[in-house]
Amino acid sequence: MIKINHSSIYSTNASSLMVSYTRHVQISCGNYPVKEDLLNFITIIKNNLLESEYYTTNVLGGKTDWNLFNEHPLFLKFLNWFINKHQPSNDYLRHFYDKRVVSNSWGNELKKGDSVRDHHHNDYHGILYLTEGNPLILYELDIEIHPKPGDYYFFPPFIQHYVPKVEGDVPPRYNLIFNVGNKQDWEKNKRLNIQQGIVPTK
Repeated sequence: MIKINHSSIYSTNASSLMVSYTRHVQISCGNYPVKEDLLNFITIIKNNLLESEYYTTNVLGGKTDWNLFNEHPLFLKFLNWFINKHQPSNDYLRHFYDKRVVSNSWGNELKKGDSVRDHHHNDYHGILYLTEGNPLILYELDIEIHPKPGDYYFFPPFIQHYVPKVEGDVPPRYNLIFNVGNKQDWEKNKRLNIQQGIVPTK
């Protein structure tokens, strides 16, 4: 099993990990060095955990609203930093604001007895770890990620992953998660439909 070696992979604060196992995938990863922002994210998550969301999703633990961070200045600061770091090595991130949109961005809290069920996302999926905690298991890629504060990973769609049950009296694990999809260009769609004779012209 591959375990991420932080001392080498984060030597420049940003990396692109190419994994070929059952398939070939690119994982953009690194460490976000703004510690003050990490602490502020934790505070925001703690103050916005929703009882109604607890154990209602694949996160069998604490969770905020799905869109808590979509327009939050601290998240947009991190997102811009991340995009600038990884555009040269990840084609999906090029022309981000023209082509992509953050569809969801939320926070999680995992305490003793909590876990994350085996699941995948239909869109690109990013995780920013705010604390240490239980590993993220990507079993189809034979990868086990042991988070450190500031570590982040950006995966393509349909990567199966889960977090095992938290055992023992350990501090809560906090992370910020976001999904990125393709922006719909409705005017372009209309032009194409007109060209194909689907939409009648006046």
